[in-house]
Amino acid sequence: MPQAVLALLLCVGVCARALAGPCVKQVFGRYCLGGTLEQQLRLAPKPAFRQDDDDHQGLVYRQSGEWIYVLAYKGQIYKVVKRYRPGTQHTFSELERELVTKYGPFEEHNRFPAYASREGLQIAAIRRGEGWVLHRWRPPDTPWRVELSWTRDMDVALAYLMNDLDAQQRAAREDGL
Repeated sequence: MPQAVLALLLCVGVCARALAGPCVKQVFGRYCLGGTLEQQLRLAPKPAFRQDDDDHQGLVYRQSGEWIYVLAYKGQIYKVVKRYRPGTQHTFSELERELVTKYGPFEEHNRFPAYASREGLQIAAIRRGEGWVLHRWRPPDTPWRVELSWTRDMDVALAYLMNDLDAQQRAAREDGL
């Protein structure tokens, strides 16, 4: 009889995941990249904030003292971002080290003013909002990517994005301008 109960519990867990729909990547333990916003609202705790803007929706959660942003386009989650405050070089470096270990080398997409040729000047430029650091990982054969950024607005942020959905929502926003 205990084996039957165990089998039933196992089935319930598998069935619940199957009913939840496509989850391309589980992010930060509870957010389903590629899943639907409806699923997210059913399966996760209630968000601290919710915003709906035509085809774009956003949920904001508080998890372990950090803010998590779940962004959807036409109801499908295309981006999950964790914001680390305060944004420091130490936080950025630690996250970068973990991501390099997990995903390998990154693409660098930094932007700084011409005067910011040294690290100290680059950090000052970030704090003034004149520059930013963006490192991107594109694991082979995956429909998603990872971005680690350090900006004045978002401090240090770790984002997981669905490539196709991100491109679609970006094109839709640009068409609406």
